[in-house]
Amino acid sequence: MALLFDMDGVVVDSMLLHTEIEAAMFSAAGIERTPQMLTQQFAGIGLKGMIATLQAENGITLPPDFAEQVARKKEEHFQGRLQPTPHLVEALSQLADTPRCIASGAALRRVEFCLRLTDITDFFAPHLYSSDMVARGKPAPDLFLYAAQKLGADPHDCIVIEDAVAGVKAGKAAGMRVLGYDGGVHCWPGYGDDLRAAGADVVFNDMRRLPELVALR
Repeated sequence: MALLFDMDGVVVDSMLLHTEIEAAMFSAAGIERTPQMLTQQFAGIGLKGMIATLQAENGITLPPDFAEQVARKKEEHFQGRLQPTPHLVEALSQLADTPRCIASGAALRRVEFCLRLTDITDFFAPHLYSSDMVARGKPAPDLFLYAAQKLGADPHDCIVIEDAVAGVKAGKAAGMRVLGYDGGVHCWPGYGDDLRAAGADVVFNDMRRLPELVALR
């Protein structure tokens, strides 16, 4: 068995921090969006995919280095604010003997930055995987299948922990069991219903439950 964790909104409570910066920078560039609008439309989708979609929808061409500008602003914004998801470290300590990885739609540089900033790198390294490493990001199954291969695990023996509809769909398409997490500060009432509708096998909002849910296989 192996555990495949999404990062943003699952191991670090970062989604609101991300969308605050993204909404401000898109709005300054002429694409009006609120943080909640971005969460609803793009949760689980990488920044490059978000930029491509919003450019097409709005008929606007953003600067070639727009993604890099956003990334720099995020690194500044995250300092002193970004925290691990509550009770995650406690849960991971109880699952110390279970192989695990990060499988994130974020760029590898940002994965490494967020884990380092929250002092949880050692729980996952060296198994840090990004959608940059595969042909298609979530909701395609490519990233989760790639991560399983790197861990030497059969996809049917893997459990995905996700907070986004796109990620849940990717996990199910990979033939994996999916636990939907709806305990992040970005989750609105009914968020868990969306995860269930996407195919999540279980939805939970407290990481202290993770060891027992993993054991239910």
